[in-house]
Amino acid sequence: MLSKAMLALSRTVVSRVALRPVVLAPIHRVPAVSGLLTRRAFSTTPSILAPAAAAKKAPARKTAAKPKPKAKAAVKKAPAKRKTAAKTKTRAKSARKAAPKKKAPSTNTRVPLSLRPPKKPAGPYFIFVSRTRPASTSTMAEHIQANKDSAAIWKKLTDSEKQPFKDEYKILFADYVARREKWFKDPKNAPIFRTLNKDRKKRGKKIIHRPDGVVPKRPLTGYFRFLQQLRDQGVFSPENAPAGTNIATWTGREGGARWKTLPESEKAKFNAQYYAEKNARARA
Repeated sequence: MLSKAMLALSRTVVSRVALRPVVLAPIHRVPAVSGLLTRRAFSTTPSILAPAAAAKKAPARKTAAKPKPKAKAAVKKAPAKRKTAAKTKTRAKSARKAAPKKKAPSTNTRVPLSLRPPKKPAGPYFIFVSRTRPASTSTMAEHIQANKDSAAIWKKLTDSEKQPFKDEYKILFADYVARREKWFKDPKNAPIFRTLNKDRKKRGKKIIHRPDGVVPKRPLTGYFRFLQQLRDQGVFSPENAPAGTNIATWTGREGGARWKTLPESEKAKFNAQYYAEKNARARA
């Protein structure tokens, strides 16, 4: 009878369990009691029907909170200054008339053309071009074509036809030489000549030299006159120079040694000639 009742009870329980989901709880082994329970059955394991106990979560480790970076203090902008006073000043300045600026002293050292030495005349060919070329050309192309035409005509001329232009050039050149010599001999033009050469040096051009005969060259000193006399006598000829020596170096050393041993009366003669030519050049 007991076994039939247990079977009926188990059937009812199974039918009820089949109607709803059952979460199986972990099986806890019950220590067997000798003589009471020898078989595991639904009646002896009520924990199967009980809901699963919530698993206890392990306590989370507390991590040290990182210190938050300090927020940058907001930089307060200084309040904009009122520009009313500055605006009024600028308006007042603009209202005033600007004072005229003083012109800086001119640094131009160029000599005017009217004060410069006479210019060399053009050659025979350019005299011919000035006579045969058109008075004016409107465009650059016409100017170039006129030069080409003049050159072609000049090549076809014979020597007798070119001679009048050459004679005219000789007359102009002779007049130029006379005027040039007169200009350089005038003492008033000496500072102009120095200024002109100074300006040409600045601009990277060649300086102008005085024509020969206008101003005598610088005279030789007594020592160089003595060396010139030794050269004329053949003392510094290459045959007298020691073998393997530089002739210029040997000439300077030999001439200096002889000048030192020269008597003062002989030195005075050479120096007198130097001072006489120097004074004549200063008077020129």
